Amino acid sequence: MLAASQRLALLLLTSPLLVTAEAQVDTRPWPNSDAETFQMSSDIERRKVLLQRAVGTWRCVKDDGTVIEKVVEPGTETVTLSRDGKAVRVWKTKWDIRVCNGVAQLWFKDYQLLEGERSAPDGIGGGYAVAITGDTWTEVPNLIGEAPSPPTLVHFKRVPTDEAEEAGNPE
Repeated sequence: MLAASQRLALLLLTSPLLVTAEAQVDTRPWPNSDAETFQMSSDIERRKVLLQRAVGTWRCVKDDGTVIEKVVEPGTETVTLSRDGKAVRVWKTKWDIRVCNGVAQLWFKDYQLLEGERSAPDGIGGGYAVAITGDTWTEVPNLIGEAPSPPTLVHFKRVPTDEAEEAGNPE
């Protein structure tokens, strides 16, 4: 029969194995196959690719029907927030992408309200984690710094060039 201290030692040695087997945790560094292409590239190379991918017109339709459309040009973006088909707010910022240890962040500065209701003072800046894969732009606002609300995922889809031109936003 095992002594109490031996039973405790055996339990402590085997319990991590039991927990790991039950949890089935994915420990691969890049579980998403789209991200694997970046595993071997440097942060500098990834930044160049993301800067090129970012340019264009992007649209997000939220569950409440709010539409956010961003026209991204090298170094600047113009964003229109619409409700019920009417522009509520339009703003412009300067932007850049930084990549550190494989994590991409979009940083903006010099916010300028062009029209509509004010939600922030002119001149502010900030940043968020970003991924651009194919025709999907995913951003995670409220992840960097001290945000007033929890992080969320926001997905944008690239607007085809012909549709963007018809809307007056040529890519």
